[in-house]
Amino acid sequence: NGRSWSVPVRTDFPDATAKFNTLRLNSGVYVMASNPNQSGKRIPLCLSASRDGLVFDRMAVLCDTGTVYRYAGKDPGYAGYHYPQLLEHGDSIYVVYSENMEDIRMLRLRRAEVERWARE
Repeated sequence: NGRSWSVPVRTDFPDATAKFNTLRLNSGVYVMASNPNQSGKRIPLCLSASRDGLVFDRMAVLCDTGTVYRYAGKDPGYAGYHYPQLLEHGDSIYVVYSENMEDIRMLRLRRAEVERWARE
């Protein structure tokens, strides 16, 4: 009575070897928040979209501004946008993430606009 999963397939989707988060919206559209900078830097933070959950063929930049530490003595690797999480509630999609691993930030996107963009 368990579930079976397909064999993992390597992709060429850009990634900073950082955490990412995906969400299937009520409409069936899939969205993913990630850091697509292959240098390992956690800037920019982007939203990607897929109609089938397999091929993410749309990407939009959510945050791409350099960040400044509030507290001294930190490793440069902490700079940027970390640990994105996605949540659908009402007519909005929320993107919650850490900036420089010091502060929690939240973006609110209009679900209808994201769905329209994902289906273009």
